[in-house]
Order: sequence, then structure tokens, then C-alpha cells
Amino acid sequence: MARGHGAFRFSANLKGASETLKVRMPVNLASAAAGATASGDGTGQALAIDETETTNWSVDGRDAATNTLPGIAGKQVTVDLAGTKAQAITHVEVSAMINPGQSRFAALRSFELWACDSANSDCATDAGYTKVYTSAADAFPGDAPRPNAPQLIMRDFTLPLKVKATHLRLRVLTSQCTGGPAYQGEQDADPSATTDCDTNVSAASTRRFVRVAEIQAFSADPTKD
Repeated sequence: MARGHGAFRFSANLKGASETLKVRMPVNLASAAAGATASGDGTGQALAIDETETTNWSVDGRDAATNTLPGIAGKQVTVDLAGTKAQAITHVEVSAMINPGQSRFAALRSFELWACDSANSDCATDAGYTKVYTSAADAFPGDAPRPNAPQLIMRDFTLPLKVKATHLRLRVLTSQCTGGPAYQGEQDADPSATTDCDTNVSAASTRRFVRVAEIQAFSADPTKD
């Protein structure tokens, strides 16, 4: 992870001798350090583009006016990408990592990506965006008894087509609580424990929220430039 370059995983065959590794880092088009900005629902939108998994964007799905819980589906954060011209995006990296003290069931599970090119559309309106990617239902595959860090940390998602955009929007589909089969319905015969995340009273604050630690966007594999 590097400011302006996002995260890049690589492998190397080390044979026991002293060796210098040269790593060519990609350019993260959704980096705040490079000039990208974020806006949208919830709080801490800028924390989704600060290139660290120790902070996160958080959304409360409760309607404050009616005190009802319509849910977190459809909540979104929009990134105005670095640069003034449309960028060609081939893949993104997203992290659902949570912080100490935060419920891991509130971590993102599945999402959509929408894109807008301000040269051709009004990116200040929903109508200006086109859906370019829908993740698998288990994009972040938490399982019983609870999601763990290896299932929530940064993952790479390749877009089906190269997308030219000035703005990229992540729209929430489900959290671990609302989308994880292992957390839906009764999973055991223990009458003293309610395993259904949607109805468990103690999970009320969990299913209200969804959190995303990082959104990063790249134009190509740096090893192939």
C-alpha cells in the first residue's frame, strides 16, 4: 500500500540469497492523495479513499425522520476520480475491513459499481450514471460462525469491459448481516440463542449499518504496462 498507488499484491520466488525486489506500483485513480474526492450517504466518505484499511466509510440505514429501518441496500458513495479527464478503468479493489469495536456483521458483502463521464453526462444526478459491474452475492464471503479478517480485507474485482469515467460510484447491495446465508434464519436448535441476524434484538444496531474501508480504481495491471 502506498499513497497515490493503492494496494498491490505480488509474489516472488526467494531462494535464500540476498536479493533486491523491484515492485512497480499501479496508480490508484481513486486516491485522495492524488486529488480524488468522495461524497454520498453516511459519514466518513473520504475514509474510503485514504488508502488504509484502518478507517472506513459508514452508513446508518435507519430513517431518522420516521425512526424506521428501510435498510442499507442502495446506500452509496461516489468518487470523483483524480485528474480532469475521463480515466480508463479496468479493475477496482474494495475492502470491507472493520475497525476494533465495530461489528463484523456490518461489513460489506455485495455491491454494484456505477460510472459517469462528466464530458457526456451530468455526474451530479443519478441519471448520469451507468451500472458497469455487479459483484457476486458473496463478494466478501463471510461464513459461520462470523466473518473474519481474511474474508473482509482488500479484494480485486475485474470489470467486464474497460470503463471510461470521471466518477465512480459504489452502491451497497448487502452487508454480512443482510446477505450472509449463515446469518439468516435459525442455524441451530438452541432456544437460548437467536441466530437470525435480521430479527435478533441484539443485532439491531448491526443490521442498521454497512461499512467499507477502501475503494481503489486502476487502469491496468502495472506489470503489463
